[in-house]
Amino acid sequence: NDMTQSLQVQYRTLEDQVAERTERLHKSNQALYFLYKTSREISSSPYDQQLLNIFLSDLKKVIEVELINICVSPEPNVTEYDIITTAATGEGMCFGDCEDCSMASGLAVRVSNRNVSLPLKNRDDEYGFIYVRTRGGAELEPWQYQLLKTVAETLSTAFAFHYTLAQEHRVILHEERSTIARELHDSLAQSLSYMKLEVARLKKMIERGFEPEKVENVINDLQEGLNAAYKHLRELLVTFRVKLDAPNLRAALEHAVQEFDEKTSARVTLDYSLGAYTMGPNEDIHVLHVLREALNNAVKHSQGDRISLRCGRSENGEAVFTVEDNGIGMPPNPEKQHHYGIYTMRERAQRLDGVLTCDRRASGGTRVQLRLKRTPDLLHA
Repeated sequence: NDMTQSLQVQYRTLEDQVAERTERLHKSNQALYFLYKTSREISSSPYDQQLLNIFLSDLKKVIEVELINICVSPEPNVTEYDIITTAATGEGMCFGDCEDCSMASGLAVRVSNRNVSLPLKNRDDEYGFIYVRTRGGAELEPWQYQLLKTVAETLSTAFAFHYTLAQEHRVILHEERSTIARELHDSLAQSLSYMKLEVARLKKMIERGFEPEKVENVINDLQEGLNAAYKHLRELLVTFRVKLDAPNLRAALEHAVQEFDEKTSARVTLDYSLGAYTMGPNEDIHVLHVLREALNNAVKHSQGDRISLRCGRSENGEAVFTVEDNGIGMPPNPEKQHHYGIYTMRERAQRLDGVLTCDRRASGGTRVQLRLKRTPDLLHA
């Protein structure tokens, strides 16, 4: 009997241990599945309030606590937070004083027997904190605390990534606006200034009774200037609307070559042999702008019957983009011919840390060449 009872006790002990470990394994699997399922969604849209509400609700079930709040700001180190909570209306909510908040972590982990507060911090930037109140005053188990810590790190990384991405977008937008402003200043603004002077000159000629033939010449000059300005405005609008809709630069250039080939009787060809040379999306669009402008100039002004675009690598690994034609060649001072857009093309080349050259070919025609001096691993968007 004693032996039987002893075996029963051992069996019951083993069963309890198995049940306890099974429960722990089940909770660990739940936690891993939760992180796997939500980390991608949160990373893609960390400030989506509906998504965060679902996220907190699921986290509350997995971690088995009474309350979870997230106080977050889209700008780092700003103590004016939006609060998202699993509590009912008015319960567990703050009272609007973010500077003196009892739930805040204060840049450090704060743990008591009933609550835990973890900062949402990435390096030196803090985006808020996550606050957890346990059930019945119980302390968090190690797996619960570790899950909370991982969640806080995931949220911090997502907030920091989107803030950095937004800053990069602002810089890119500013650069594009600066490019547009410079192009307008160097083309339309100068054309309009010239026409304004011509109008003043025409007015004086009429007042002084100049011969009709001379007045007619000035009017013709004005008409020609207006037509050129309007034509260039249309070219600028086409240029500024260019987007990299294709999956990569090669596909975009193939589409561009086909487009220009259909616009002219000249044969427009593409030879693409860049190999494994890769660029960021911001670099792609600058290269596409430059090459489209070069192709457009060749189609409109070269009067040749062959136009080629070659994309390859130099001996030292540079990316080299060359547009050539067999036409009449470029004028002596192309920068003064506003329809060439040479200035803007060189501006874009400088942003890529590259060099743009435009010259007449010995065999006739024009060559426009863009060289990107940096190797692929050093290119930056």
